[in-house]
Amino acid sequence: YTYAMEIIGTDSEAFKIGWAFDYQHRARQFNHAAMPELGGLEYKPILYNRSETAREAYAMEQSLLSCFSGQLHPDNREIILGVSRSQLESAWRAAFNGKA
Repeated sequence: YTYAMEIIGTDSEAFKIGWAFDYQHRARQFNHAAMPELGGLEYKPILYNRSETAREAYAMEQSLLSCFSGQLHPDNREIILGVSRSQLESAWRAAFNGKA
């Protein structure tokens, strides 16, 4: 899967773009470390697309990240900042040819 997760608990909109064999499991891993119930961040899956291969999922992740090359977080290049959800959804639809 290629996925987009909204990061809840930040000062401004932030999203995590990635790929995983199981995006729900990945969200649980992030949330376990972030401890949202104690006031930390929460990672909420909002978009996902199943690919035939891991290489395809990775390629789509990279394609999406390149759409937002100027908005990538300097410490984590899979997090985008300063982008609205509608902008993300628009790029997602373009990347997946309307499969979102």
